[in-house]
Amino acid sequence: MKTKSASSSLFISTIGRIPRQALQLAGWLFLRFAGRLLGASAGAIARRCYFLPPPRTLLSPEGAAPFRFRSRGLVVQGYSRGLGPVALLLHGWGGYAAQFDPLAAELVRAGHRVVSLDLPGHGRSGGTLASLLHFADAVGEAEKLIGPIATLVAHSLGGGAAALALSRGLPVRRVVLISPFARFDSFLELFSRAHRLSPRTRTALVQDGERWLGAPFDEITPIHFAPRLHVPALVIHSDDDRITSVAESRELAAAWPAAEHATVSRLGHLRVLRDPGVHQRVLDFLAIAPGAAGESRDRELATSGTR
Repeated sequence: MKTKSASSSLFISTIGRIPRQALQLAGWLFLRFAGRLLGASAGAIARRCYFLPPPRTLLSPEGAAPFRFRSRGLVVQGYSRGLGPVALLLHGWGGYAAQFDPLAAELVRAGHRVVSLDLPGHGRSGGTLASLLHFADAVGEAEKLIGPIATLVAHSLGGGAAALALSRGLPVRRVVLISPFARFDSFLELFSRAHRLSPRTRTALVQDGERWLGAPFDEITPIHFAPRLHVPALVIHSDDDRITSVAESRELAAAWPAAEHATVSRLGHLRVLRDPGVHQRVLDFLAIAPGAAGESRDRELATSGTR
């Protein structure tokens, strides 16, 4: 199956942007001016806005064989390239699999088989609303299809999904978290300030969101799981990140028994994914001997369809 070129995919990615942006903007404006009058119903509206991902980007990773599987009844789009121990790459909120192309190329050259996903509600995967739980469930389903995961590299909210999947028993030899968050409070504060939500609406959002997820926010955050995660981990964060806090990632690394923290400078929240120095730090940390364990699975994935 051929993947679309970057130019055509970029054009396609504009389709659907206006309805999703308009829906989100309308919801936030309605909450800003009428939230105080809505009572409990403000929580349901705020929750739908909060868990609605940004407009999709439909770029496909270069040189990767696409495959699909299902999670929570949704089609999840994955991509595979290279041979060797599996390195699974997880993007963050509003991200997409091709964001990892520069690092993926380095991992393939180092003898890894790189698998990346468009997580639910993102890229070419199904779903309208998404969450940390949707992400983590997709990771668990992916592992059933691709086999043992040697390395898990996750960015931002993908790091939370990684921690949750590990807490559920996902076997991984090494983990790299790039620009992770530790708690939901920081995201809630960011959204509340950006959209001028009243304290009452913010409380209603949390209550409705926890009912929808079936779990308290505090119990599905990385800091909650970190003390009982013993897989070796490298946490990388830029000191000028305005989306997630380097102080939080230091707290996360300190709570994770086998984690080390690396602070980089002037790479923001996204540039850190493209930085050659960061790539080398990741490769040095992984130091996994190349092997051919994934060869037969690669052939299966290249031809697999939606289950």
